[in-house]
Amino acid sequence: MAQVARERFARRNEEEELRKAFERLDSTGDGKIDAEELFSLFKWLNHKTSKFEVEDIIWEVDDDGDKCINWLEFQAMYRRCRNDSSGALINFPKTTFHVLTISSRI
Repeated sequence: MAQVARERFARRNEEEELRKAFERLDSTGDGKIDAEELFSLFKWLNHKTSKFEVEDIIWEVDDDGDKCINWLEFQAMYRRCRNDSSGALINFPKTTFHVLTISSRI
């Protein structure tokens, strides 16, 4: 019973931290992360990537085709990165969400 409560708390805490990270990335406050906002993150992280690669990352999770990442798509991208053990997500640094979580507290 206590284990279930701990897991529920961890999931809720994780979602709150993820929401803070999303809001930090969404510099325009429009509820979406566009290629420029994501490219700025990679630049801040000193991760060398091209605008084309950033657009490709967005394309992979952009379910509604608006060339942006909304909250639900951001969650899907996070889970995909967190659960990836294949190394297929080489263009998206796995540490991105950890760094975002820390930087959202600053």
